[in-house]
Amino acid sequence: MTGPSSLQHIDPLHAELAEAQRLIGIQDERIIAGLRKGIDTTEAENKAADMRDALESIKTRGRKR
Repeated sequence: MTGPSSLQHIDPLHAELAEAQRLIGIQDERIIAGLRKGIDTTEAENKAADMRDALESIKTRGRKR
């Protein structure tokens, strides 16, 4: 099924997982760019770790369903 009506059937958990993974990818790109420029990326790395923890929490919620 394709088209706008198929979007209504997306599992909210999968959508949340996809968004978390997208944001982690963006954060990773920022960390790599900062490291290449010699910038301290500690704060960005901490945020990425927090996002990964949140992602694991989301996955755990999905397994408990």
